[in-house]
Amino acid sequence: MSDKTQATVTFIVLFIVLVLFTGWVLRTIVLRTSQVPTATLPPNDEVPTISPTPLIDIQSLSLLGSASYSPSPNIYSDSSVYDKESIRLALNGKFETAKIVVDGNVIGDGPHMISVNFSTESGVLNGVRNSANSIDLKQTEGRGGVFTKDHAIKFVVNLLGNTSLATSNKEFSVTKQLTKDIKFWDFLKQPPPTVARVLIAPFNESGVYGGATITKIDFQYTCANGSYCGAGVCDYGELESKCIKRNFGDSAEAFYKKSVGL
Repeated sequence: MSDKTQATVTFIVLFIVLVLFTGWVLRTIVLRTSQVPTATLPPNDEVPTISPTPLIDIQSLSLLGSASYSPSPNIYSDSSVYDKESIRLALNGKFETAKIVVDGNVIGDGPHMISVNFSTESGVLNGVRNSANSIDLKQTEGRGGVFTKDHAIKFVVNLLGNTSLATSNKEFSVTKQLTKDIKFWDFLKQPPPTVARVLIAPFNESGVYGGATITKIDFQYTCANGSYCGAGVCDYGELESKCIKRNFGDSAEAFYKKSVGL
């Protein structure tokens, strides 16, 4: 065999070996790839487009101003004290939301509860009655109705939503119910324009009002879609009609007078 023929044969053999080796490598890769665990992708993993939430114009009115207060011990038993210490909130228009936001601090010893009064309705916030003349402290605490030096006063009353109160002495005597759920807004004397009394009165386990300082009472509200609403505070001794006129104008005063028969 000549050198040229031998070289040709050697080249052909090497080429065949190379082809076979390449085929083996490719087959190995395919087999290994086919053995890799896989998972099915969700049908859609694209981030959805969300329209921006429209801004809600929440308005806030301080009912205390820069002052803070602690209720007098005879806040409910003396009408002149109640008249002086309760706040008269003037309302006008259609409200989407209406809330009373309260902050304060307990300065006396022991547990304290809160009597909330709005318009003609009042009761112990989140209270559970034990008898005609007592509150169940343990159950009331479990419902968030007990405040102490270590548990500052901080709560929100949704005037347009349900609020849980302890039943009154008379209600308990008749129905034996320990609690009641009410909507404070239903107790307005008439739809706005109107004036509603607001009082936040802490008391201790002995039933004595006081022992805590209320540092904030804000009325936070939004108006019904496309509607006007407003709020103001009446001065002490100011006629309700004049308060409504000062805060909302002549037409609101005229509407109020007609509603109450003046």
